[in-house]
Amino acid sequence: MKGRTKEAVSGSRKGKKPSLYGRFPLPVELQSDSVRVAAMPEGEVVHYRREAPCGVVEKTVVTSGGRLIVNPVEPVNLPQSISTTLLLHFVRPVVVEPKGRVVLFLTFPIEVGVFIARQQAVEMLDVFCLLPSKFTLYGPQGGGRVCKYWRSKVSFVPPTVKPLEEGVLALTVTNATPRWVEVNRAVFHAHGMKLFFGSALVAMQAEMRITAADMAETQFVDRPLHEGMKKSLEVYRARKLSTAMTRFMMEYGL
Repeated sequence: MKGRTKEAVSGSRKGKKPSLYGRFPLPVELQSDSVRVAAMPEGEVVHYRREAPCGVVEKTVVTSGGRLIVNPVEPVNLPQSISTTLLLHFVRPVVVEPKGRVVLFLTFPIEVGVFIARQQAVEMLDVFCLLPSKFTLYGPQGGGRVCKYWRSKVSFVPPTVKPLEEGVLALTVTNATPRWVEVNRAVFHAHGMKLFFGSALVAMQAEMRITAADMAETQFVDRPLHEGMKKSLEVYRARKLSTAMTRFMMEYGL
């Protein structure tokens, strides 16, 4: 077990599965379920290797120190960055009364990001997903939006999920209209996602404000679902990409 971090070793000794998520000084070797991530010295450089059911990635990193950061990231990077929006399709529609408000719990797909950091400089080394990716078109051909697609059950208490495969989204739905409204899906802009993680849960919170029978606005809330959860490093901020667009206007139906 040479090179393995104290955190990973202590988790094994207590009979608990060490979480893959966290910030670890180099060298480090992590194992959780079917995923193994390691950054070990190889001469004057560092050999990064990730093994998972989706494949193996190896890279050589030139660094004399630093740390590895592993956390869930915005789930719109794979198989390639062709969309910046996520569509959650409800298995069972939810009908909301006039001026009504309800908190729903949905699931969303997890993508895991691996970053190398040295002082304040951060670079993404790897991103992977244990479940297949699907896409759909929200809106009309020629004017709609390509979205990462996920079919989610709707519940009113947080569901049990596998933290390397699914996360939990607490969605507060407010019907600002004087009519009954049926909601079948929710669409979000990835630039505004605020992911938090613990040893057994990945979660985020969002709001949907219904302004007409077929229109709503969504946005994420920068607050953990449970006290003690840690905030994920965001891909868009790590890459210094624009995060000006954080809200999404659902104008092609609910």
